[in-house]
Amino acid sequence: MHNGSQPPGCLALCLLGTGPYMREHYDKLVRDRIPYIIQKNGQRPYWEQYPFDSSFCEILLKKLQEEVDELRKSGIQPNFETLDEFADVLEVLYALADLIDAVPQDLEHHRYRRSVERGSFRKRIRLLYVDRP
Repeated sequence: MHNGSQPPGCLALCLLGTGPYMREHYDKLVRDRIPYIIQKNGQRPYWEQYPFDSSFCEILLKKLQEEVDELRKSGIQPNFETLDEFADVLEVLYALADLIDAVPQDLEHHRYRRSVERGSFRKRIRLLYVDRP
């Protein structure tokens, strides 16, 4: 199954099978279960698998930016929605790590090591300037 060639958000009236459907084009990376969820809701998803090549890294980086933008819009509040946005960012990071055969535990190991060596961001330190000899 394939996506249409129209830009994201474009709507077109389609006659598919038993009745009229509004076709909404996305042309974007989605989570693995999204086509199943769409179908379960009585809609018809059309999709294809991205090739596993160097261009997929760029697609994931674009998705990462999309998820970070959604996190920013959520307002970073102590609620379920914000935690979901954090999880979405992590999921894309895990997919990027998978491109170099790294697993979430590898990321955590490196995060921890860098935290020990260089610190974290918990103290909210703002570096203003450095005088160099």
